[in-house]
Amino acid sequence: MLAIGVLLGHKETKIKRRFLVFILLLAAGISGVPKLEPYRGVAEMLFAAAVLLVIGSMIYHMLQPGLRWFCTSVCRKLGVGVLLPFII
Repeated sequence: MLAIGVLLGHKETKIKRRFLVFILLLAAGISGVPKLEPYRGVAEMLFAAAVLLVIGSMIYHMLQPGLRWFCTSVCRKLGVGVLLPFII
């Protein structure tokens, strides 16, 4: 999941959202099938990782406008704004 998620990092939001929904449904499906009980722990970890990725993405998108403003207005006046666009 991590490798594919990294590859999808610069794609459209729609593609990333479909990937996360697919991962969530796959993990829920594996946990719900009794014959796949040996894989239930892996599926639960996959589900938890996808949920944490969604929460992290939401927090990032909430903080991004403020960080961008900080970078353009404050840091450029201080002379350190050259390196900060690479972080944001």
